[in-house]
Amino acid sequence: MERDEAKAILELCRPDRAEDQGDPLIAEALGLLETDAELKAWFEAQQAIDARIAESYGAIEPPADLKANILAGMRAHALQSIPSDLSAAASAKAEATSPGHAQRGTGSSHDKMDFPAASQAWWRNLWIGVAAVFALLFVIVAIPRNNAPSQIASSDGQARQAGVPAMIQFLANELDTMKQESRSFDMRSEQPETLQAYLASKGTSSPAQLPSAIRTKPSLGCFTLDYNGIKMGMICFKDDQVVHLITGPRTACTSQITEEPSTFEVDGQAFKVWIEGDQVYILSVKGSKEKLPKFI
Repeated sequence: MERDEAKAILELCRPDRAEDQGDPLIAEALGLLETDAELKAWFEAQQAIDARIAESYGAIEPPADLKANILAGMRAHALQSIPSDLSAAASAKAEATSPGHAQRGTGSSHDKMDFPAASQAWWRNLWIGVAAVFALLFVIVAIPRNNAPSQIASSDGQARQAGVPAMIQFLANELDTMKQESRSFDMRSEQPETLQAYLASKGTSSPAQLPSAIRTKPSLGCFTLDYNGIKMGMICFKDDQVVHLITGPRTACTSQITEEPSTFEVDGQAFKVWIEGDQVYILSVKGSKEKLPKFI
């Protein structure tokens, strides 16, 4: 099974649904996760998105008077349909009793009369409207709020500033794009030293030293990011979830980043920023800032 085919199948797997994982086709695709770390990282990210959407659905509360309004609409529509139904019935009866009307079948003076199509289909229009309301709710929940992201900034656990630096917003957008496009690593390796050397050879910022919490973790691969003409390096590590370590030159970020370590949350991604020597370090994980301390 190819990776693209596996992705198409794994997208059908709902979070925390054992019956989905028991499906033979899905089970075969899940088996590839044991040997394909990049596919596993993509799958975990997709599962997190599905879980967040499901949680948002669960938080939607229908109006208290929804049932009463639907029933009232049904009754009103039914009453409006009665005159036209009676008119159609009267017309059919007049046609059946007219002199020129030929008797059929058993010779009965009344032929079988079908109900008008409008009477049969009134409820369809009502439920189409209800379905449209829920479709609109889905769009509101599912569309990423890029124009108004949830932004929290703190310095050592306390609020420091209301806005998020443009560089952090850029990184959040890049990580989201990489996930959606399943972008391939510039280089893959389980040895961080190999990736550090590769980034340095490309004239890209590479961490002078790794944070102790991820120093022993296997790496997945690396990327080169271009932020306003500045080459920033990103090495991805494999832990309970994917951990991203981004580095850049200190001189390029001093206008946005202070000397004190700072924590940010942008679009469901947490960032820890600090300065060491002539480099700025940015460590990012999916989720809230509470998931960061064990890595710092």
